[in-house]
Amino acid sequence: MKTFVVFVIAVFTGCHANVMWQDQPEQPTLQMIRNSELGQEINDRISKSTNAINKYTLAIQSQVTLTRDLLAKLSQEADQLKLHLEQEMTSMQSQLKSLMEMGPQTEELKQKLDQHFLDFQMSMSPLVQSFQSQLAQRSQELQKNLALYSEELSKLDPYAQDLKAQLTALWESFAKNKQS
Repeated sequence: MKTFVVFVIAVFTGCHANVMWQDQPEQPTLQMIRNSELGQEINDRISKSTNAINKYTLAIQSQVTLTRDLLAKLSQEADQLKLHLEQEMTSMQSQLKSLMEMGPQTEELKQKLDQHFLDFQMSMSPLVQSFQSQLAQRSQELQKNLALYSEELSKLDPYAQDLKAQLTALWESFAKNKQS
């Protein structure tokens, strides 16, 4: 309330002075508003809001960078796993092909190869499941982190709206005083 009274007195004093000294430059009025308690309070709020927004922007940028790195790593691991599986499948096919050309022992060898192939699938299954579970877990962690930052940014919106309203009111008051 004190700041409002000081502001009103400063405005009225400025208005009367403006009527008497219209030839004076407007810089002293701006300087008076900047030096007033209300002007300093508004500047402080602007600085705090800007710092908070910058802080959250940096945090989100770092999360985005971590997300990109994580996705690149997961993609690389998936590519390596795919390449390994393709190599194993090609090797198995070539072995199967050469065994089928041998003739009467083919059926027995085919059964052995089928068994080896099933064993291979069984041995690779835990790796695939592990990879999928890690991917799901990291995706959930990422979603949680981004949700937290999103909530924090949404909490800043009322402050930004309040600051905007105060700055608009101050500007309109200044414009009215300038016209008087």
